[in-house]
Amino acid sequence: MKKLNVGLIGAGWMGKTHSFCYKAQRQIFGPDPFVPILHTICESNDNLAIKVQKEFGFENYSSNWKDLVKNPEIDIIDINTPNYLHYEIAKLAIEEGKHIYCEKPLTNSYKTALELANLAEQKGIKTLVGFNYIQNPAHFLARNIIDEDKLGNIHHFRGEMIADFLADPNLPHSWRNEIQKAGSGIIGDTASHVFSFFKHLTNKRIDEVYCHLNIYITERPKANEDNSLWSKNTNKEKILIKNETDDKSITLFKFENNGLGIIETSRVSNGNKNDIKYTITGDKGAIRYSNEKINEIQFYDNNDKLELRGFKKIEMGPFNEKFANFHPVAGLGIGYHDYKILEVREFIEAIANKREAYPNFRWASDIQLIIDAAIKSSIEKRWVKLEELKK
Repeated sequence: MKKLNVGLIGAGWMGKTHSFCYKAQRQIFGPDPFVPILHTICESNDNLAIKVQKEFGFENYSSNWKDLVKNPEIDIIDINTPNYLHYEIAKLAIEEGKHIYCEKPLTNSYKTALELANLAEQKGIKTLVGFNYIQNPAHFLARNIIDEDKLGNIHHFRGEMIADFLADPNLPHSWRNEIQKAGSGIIGDTASHVFSFFKHLTNKRIDEVYCHLNIYITERPKANEDNSLWSKNTNKEKILIKNETDDKSITLFKFENNGLGIIETSRVSNGNKNDIKYTITGDKGAIRYSNEKINEIQFYDNNDKLELRGFKKIEMGPFNEKFANFHPVAGLGIGYHDYKILEVREFIEAIANKREAYPNFRWASDIQLIIDAAIKSSIEKRWVKLEELKK
């Protein structure tokens, strides 16, 4: 039985999710080609590191991420830290010859993301970035329909990711509200996911963007030391700290063959529970999806008889090999943790078969280029061509 030792850095929500998925993927797919071993987990201090080591089932713990990365026993570096730490950790991991699984965004700028992509490719390092929503088999079915030219010439994309997870102004200030640490707000956090859908489904080249970013909640209370990101603030001093990152975004974009797109995102829209939607329209048909119906897509075929034209529901089932590993019949849906499991499996297979993982660092750098252009557009209040940022 071949093993891959995992060193995981950052034990928050995503660290917990990744830890679970390494173990769960073996139950879903079996021990081949490699079995991931939870070798070492790293947190900011020994007390917390010991706690999560026991809870998540790791063999060892550390409070020094550099020691973890340099440990010769470790094969995979799994990065789940705040955004601003991704670059430094990933660069050292590449220098040490480790394969890297990093949560998105890869880094806080296109320049540094591209640098990491180039370095990893030069050293033959396998990389994967956590744009996990595209791992849902429903989006591979949608892509197959597009690849078979059933939509024809795609001329319009509409996407959104509307949520209220930070709508409460009493939620405490965190690194997500600091531009130097987060890199951006909602445009990099969730708009990047919607752009990942566009890239995954159409692989069309985006030429230019026009974006407006808005900071809706301008201040947040200082957090107590024991406040988590999602806990209401109980600080009696009521010290307020300025929010530097965007809460809402609207982005227009032009893509090849005279296509137009619009993406809207928010983290402060009351009553919306993280719904992700897209509609892709071509001259032969259209596809649409909503995360509220996570295991289905809807397909419109302009070749149907006039009286039969309309969006038709297609539910995922065991006709899809990835879905079949979870359920033997259709109608039994898969969810968020399942496509994180698929993400982990994709990475393990890529390492074993010595191929590129999907999506890798270069793929992620393409998304970061779009985000950087959107931020530049909002600041300068103009259309920004992506080529401007490559110079």
